[in-house]
Amino acid sequence: MRWQFPTLLLLALPLAPLAPQSPHDRLALDKFRDSLDAVHDPASLRALRRGLADRRPFDPATSLRAALAALRLTALGGDSGAGLARSELRRLVKRRADWPYAWHALAVAERRRAEWERADPLALGNRVGTGTIERALEHERRALAADPAFAPAALALAATALALHDTAHYAP
Repeated sequence: MRWQFPTLLLLALPLAPLAPQSPHDRLALDKFRDSLDAVHDPASLRALRRGLADRRPFDPATSLRAALAALRLTALGGDSGAGLARSELRRLVKRRADWPYAWHALAVAERRRAEWERADPLALGNRVGTGTIERALEHERRALAADPAFAPAALALAATALALHDTAHYAP
């Protein structure tokens, strides 16, 4: 009987909610993203992303770093459709819907996906990539719902809505 209480306490520990993303966390993520801009080797970015993504147990901050590495890989042409970043970020926002940085990064990945779709010479029509851009708008809205003071999401939301030339998207 003596050992049951500590065991129950240990079982409840992983269920405790993580603290929401702090401004200090966001600053550290900005610094990490800026450091990735200096990397121009897709092979080293793939290795970094794989190393971060494969860590167990799941750590949201590490997962976000892996997604940022995947976004940089996309910028270098190593993952043109941003599939790696989008899948990593979708998993992350399911677990941490209160993190505005994750929602904003997912919107960035969706915009890169839309650029890739629009650049496809075999894609016909004038609305190619529009659905993906609309998903990016929704992700930016979710980032602002998580933290209304998160300026990168607010700026990206405005720019993306204006780029669509659709006044229905101007409402907050």
